[in-house]
Amino acid sequence: MTDLQKIEDWIDNNKESIEAKELLKFIQSLKPRKDKLDFTGLHSRLQSRMKELTSKTNHKVQGKWNFIPSEKDLIDSLVKTCKKYNLTDTQKIQNLLIIHCEKAVKNDFNFLPLLGYYISKNNVSQLAADMENDEEVINQTHDGINI
Repeated sequence: MTDLQKIEDWIDNNKESIEAKELLKFIQSLKPRKDKLDFTGLHSRLQSRMKELTSKTNHKVQGKWNFIPSEKDLIDSLVKTCKKYNLTDTQKIQNLLIIHCEKAVKNDFNFLPLLGYYISKNNVSQLAADMENDEEVINQTHDGINI
């Protein structure tokens, strides 16, 4: 079945309740995701940025917990969160994670959740909430951001 046939079938099945937003969402769901997040590269970039800021690739919060989770935990958490909240903008995700690291360093790792908990904790994602916030701040590169 071609994409056009899928669209025609969907329209036939939903004639009474079709709205432009619904049609757009359906068409977008047919498009393959070309923009894959390089989780391994992201973990390395986060460690790099942490090293620039603190001279260490990670920081033990209260001497117990790593601020940046292991690569496997980071990947698992991001995959689940991206699927659950339909997050696709990899540049925003990267910028928000780097900004969170920078804020944590600036606040001496007090009053901010560990990076893994920022991504998702108890089925709530601060990352997803921040993705919906001000686009201008999120789209800036991490260099030169006022935190």
